[in-house]
Amino acid sequence: MYHPYWCAIDPMNLSFAGCGFLAFYHLGVATCLSSHAPKFLKSVTAFAGASAGSLVATMLATSLPLNKCTDFVHELTEEARSHPLGPFNPQFDIVRSLQKGLELHLPSDSHKIASGRLYVSVTSLKERKNVIISEFESKEELIQKWVDGGLSDNLPRLPFGRTIRVSPFSGKHNDICPQDASQGFTDVTYHNMNVYVNRENLQRELQIFLPPKREGIESLVQLGFYDALRFLQRENLCSYPMRAQSPWFDGGFSDNLPAPPKGSTVRVSPFSGEHEICPRDKSGALTLMRWGNWNVHVNRENLRRSLNILYPPATQLRDKMYDNGFNDALHYIKTSGINFNSI
Repeated sequence: MYHPYWCAIDPMNLSFAGCGFLAFYHLGVATCLSSHAPKFLKSVTAFAGASAGSLVATMLATSLPLNKCTDFVHELTEEARSHPLGPFNPQFDIVRSLQKGLELHLPSDSHKIASGRLYVSVTSLKERKNVIISEFESKEELIQKWVDGGLSDNLPRLPFGRTIRVSPFSGKHNDICPQDASQGFTDVTYHNMNVYVNRENLQRELQIFLPPKREGIESLVQLGFYDALRFLQRENLCSYPMRAQSPWFDGGFSDNLPAPPKGSTVRVSPFSGEHEICPRDKSGALTLMRWGNWNVHVNRENLRRSLNILYPPATQLRDKMYDNGFNDALHYIKTSGINFNSI
């Protein structure tokens, strides 16, 4: 019988590092934990975070739907990108924007849910010291009573149980973080967060203050998702057993668009190609690629779609995909010459 490792250990906590616009990495981690280890996620004793990490910690501690938080962060990023100089524009107030988003999405009793379960790292401006807040008298206090804790403790470790530390920077003692090919020539510990001094982390440092484009967002989410999945497999924390060997494997590697041997088959694909129901892209294709009994046009639109295979789409994109599928199917019905009423 399968026994998850987390059933017989001390309480576990999740702590998310402050990281600015790299917070999309945390959303990828949260997506993986929600989909692959929901029982473990429910068993977590406390959630902690600093700066942008506290936003994801708040979402998990109050059971805020993941899609709402993802949409909110997407909107915040687009708002920052819309201004000249981006987030450095005086007209862009990221703190106020965050507060408005939390006011809109958090439940009215969020302070009661979060008290004793959410630990937010903040910095006292008067004393220049770190304070961990875990009790909240009202929803307003939960939203407003903090100043960026990354200035004093960027990856809080709770004094009880085991704290699983999540960081978009590779480094020592981080449980969920990127696995870079090189650890660099040394490592440094900055405000309780250890990072390797290597090329990859130096590039990530620049991304903290720069709102990423769509491709960058998808890359961060995917990286967080797979780093979290690697952690779950290593710790045996998945809500279901992951077999080392299986008699079956994903059929997409051998026949991605199967056709029964009898009768005619109406082939449906979200990628443009030689199919009955599929997108009809405006841009010309460089060539037609065939793979696993399936073909796709090599063009800009299909390259973008390939990024969405593993990345859960935001609400707006999901609605657009649904509409496209409906319209492509309707186009086939109108142009195929088949009398569907007689079938």
